[in-house]
Amino acid sequence: IVSSAESDHKNIQVCFHSLNRQGSRPPLLRDLHGFELSSLGEAGAVFASPQRGDDIPATIMYQPFESLLGGSDWSFELPLGEAVLSLAAGGHFSAAATSSGYLRFFTQAGVQTGLLHWPMPVVAMAAKGAHLAILSHAGQPFGADSGS
Repeated sequence: IVSSAESDHKNIQVCFHSLNRQGSRPPLLRDLHGFELSSLGEAGAVFASPQRGDDIPATIMYQPFESLLGGSDWSFELPLGEAVLSLAAGGHFSAAATSSGYLRFFTQAGVQTGLLHWPMPVVAMAAKGAHLAILSHAGQPFGADSGS
């Protein structure tokens, strides 16, 4: 995933190095949200932008690689004050870990199918097919609230 700055927005391009995608045009997304996180899945990519100011919420957006196959992009606005910490895109779903301690699950069509409370801080996530792996802290990170 490559981001290039224009005068009033950024362009995001997804480049593939696999033999089965060579010759096809790389997907291009016009970034008007200021995306800071992304994850590549098997059928598309999911992106997240931070909250801007007090009135523009953090946004999660999904962009399928092959929109001609019936896929369409979607976006989801989080409640104000909630930020995306980690993203993962699987075969037919996307997941987002948020600052409110939630794991949010979405279909490729953008329907939120699950909302779970995760009791530990999420460090990273990865997805493959129908599986999601979550790496999280079991306690406070070193140096947190220690006064140093």
